[in-house]
Amino acid sequence: MAMQRWDPFADMLSLRDAMSQLFEQSMVRPSGSGTGRLGALPLDLYAEDDDYVLEVALPGVKQDTLDISTVGNELTIQGEFATLAEQQQGRQYLYRQLPRGRFAQTITVPSDIDPDKIEARCENSLLRLRLPKAETARRRRVAIQSGSTQQLQGGQPSQQR
Repeated sequence: MAMQRWDPFADMLSLRDAMSQLFEQSMVRPSGSGTGRLGALPLDLYAEDDDYVLEVALPGVKQDTLDISTVGNELTIQGEFATLAEQQQGRQYLYRQLPRGRFAQTITVPSDIDPDKIEARCENSLLRLRLPKAETARRRRVAIQSGSTQQLQGGQPSQQR
């Protein structure tokens, strides 16, 4: 048996970790599922050309339970993970972390999106949404037109008398 040196600080938590644990333990979770709180769904959001792409991991969620809606620059995803009765079936859990029950999460993107052009695909428990930016939110190049027929001479407009 190898001897290990005792470190009195090894089991101590940083203040940040202690506060995180305190808040996690004191949060009221609807129906005990923990899926109604912000940040419950693991997701990635990134910009690609004139679109935003949102990828959401939804293991165990049936596609027919999903409801996706949008207003302005907010997108709401609602659905249902497998319920406790479907997952339990006589099991005695030693550790339990998978989400259960209904969930709803609203994601705010930096600019308005065009709801008529949203594309959604669900493959291997990954929901992928392509959110085209609204026409008013897209970057446009502005053409510069001359306001008069004056020509520049030496960097200054010519003055007519």
